[in-house]
Amino acid sequence: EQDSTRRMLVDMTAPAVLPMVVPSLGAAALGIRVAACRLVRSLSRSVSILRTSLVDAGAATRLIAILKDDSEPDIVKTEVIATICNLALKFSPMKQLLISSGGLKRLVDCATHEKYEGIRLNALWALKNVLYSSDTETKTTVAEALTFDFMAALIQDKSSAIQEQTLNIVRNLASSREADIDLTIKGFGEERLFDLLESVIWARGEDVVTEHAAYILVNIATGSEEHRRSIINRPNLLDALLYFLQHPRAHIRDAGIWCAINLTFRQPNAAG
Repeated sequence: EQDSTRRMLVDMTAPAVLPMVVPSLGAAALGIRVAACRLVRSLSRSVSILRTSLVDAGAATRLIAILKDDSEPDIVKTEVIATICNLALKFSPMKQLLISSGGLKRLVDCATHEKYEGIRLNALWALKNVLYSSDTETKTTVAEALTFDFMAALIQDKSSAIQEQTLNIVRNLASSREADIDLTIKGFGEERLFDLLESVIWARGEDVVTEHAAYILVNIATGSEEHRRSIINRPNLLDALLYFLQHPRAHIRDAGIWCAINLTFRQPNAAG
């Protein structure tokens, strides 16, 4: 129902909405810029609108230009990055546009240097979405820009929201291919990565934080025999697996089941 309402708004011709909204992103009045950002963000929740009207109207390019403008106040930057979160997740060319235009570097700058937590959090969220289902080259670009040392520090952040988004970044880094798992393990260092995950899991903090830590192990366990052995050789991680399987949150129990399946999976031609 909400999607049909968004489509009705975009399809209006008298007056046409998008030709007014995109220029309003650069309006002189702060309130108009904020309202325009929020409207584009709402419209960007629709995949059909993203792939046609919204992107064709130049919204993505305009948002990246605003993102790179240091003079914009925090309230505008927060809204812009939140909108880019939707674009990066649902519109694949946006990922390449962010990289080629310098927008990715700006997101990393916001995640690493901004003092305002809302901007830092949204920047991490956007980077997480850029990494979702990305190729290894994109993952390498993001990881090198963000740095594994910085991600390690954020995993231990006092804010559970920052922890959640950072662990989700690592979860997406380590998904899909053995090369991606290698990138993640070698980047952090095997011992440091598993020490961090054990620390997060046994802190028994927010369930969503535990869930992402669990799914990082699920992804690593999809890799090679060496990757699986790296988990099996850590008694605390095997204890964590039992903890997941008995957890009251269903998503964490699911992660425990998938981790067990992946750890016990053998290639058809495996010996013994």
